[in-house]
Amino acid sequence: MSEMAISMKEKVELIKKVMEDKKAKNIIDINVGLKSSIADYFVICTGNTNKTIQAIADELTEKMELENLKILSISGYRDANWILIDFGDIIVHVFDEDTRDFYRIEELWS
Repeated sequence: MSEMAISMKEKVELIKKVMEDKKAKNIIDINVGLKSSIADYFVICTGNTNKTIQAIADELTEKMELENLKILSISGYRDANWILIDFGDIIVHVFDEDTRDFYRIEELWS
């Protein structure tokens, strides 16, 4: 457990590092704070397989809990084509390639 609170940007960078360590692809973060009341940042990545997508989500929830980031909700875990993890001020999207190409949320929010 961390002794000091970390900044928003540090949280985003930590999330991206965990994604990278779990072999996620096309990792981006988008500051949506001025466009949305639901979050300040989206962090988005793609996994190669459903098992990889679930592994990314598992590692994120474990590591973020160690940093005292409360998980408000997780959806899509069972199907694993789009797992959404809501950390309150940061929402993480872990996609398979087809689903990410279909929804193009980075284009909607950039």
